[in-house]
Amino acid sequence: MDTKHLIANKIHDIVPNLEQEVVLKLLETPKNSDMGDLAFPAFSLAKILRQAPQKIASDIADKIDKTSFEKVEAVGPYINFFLDKSKYKCIMVLLYRSCVVCIGLEQARCYGRIRVVNALHSIFEDV
Repeated sequence: MDTKHLIANKIHDIVPNLEQEVVLKLLETPKNSDMGDLAFPAFSLAKILRQAPQKIASDIADKIDKTSFEKVEAVGPYINFFLDKSKYKCIMVLLYRSCVVCIGLEQARCYGRIRVVNALHSIFEDV
């Protein structure tokens, strides 16, 4: 399950009236990375729940299961989701003279002169 589907599922658990497909369409990437990796605007819930979008965002951010995220916060009418980057094994993949190098949190590893597809598969197989 990718991150967007995970967020849609968690919001749907809190607000069953809102379909997961609608949440997926409303999720957006903030222009500024200080506002999180993904954001959900609570405007569309105002008519359904008959509350201010700011209150809805705050309530959902308080109730949502945060185990998959670094943090979840309500900023005005938006719920900002910060991904837990420690769960990713590989941060950067470099291609240098046909050598694939993965620089991750735990180690840097050169995969030598092999096919890029095979190298990427071995890097991300446990993610």
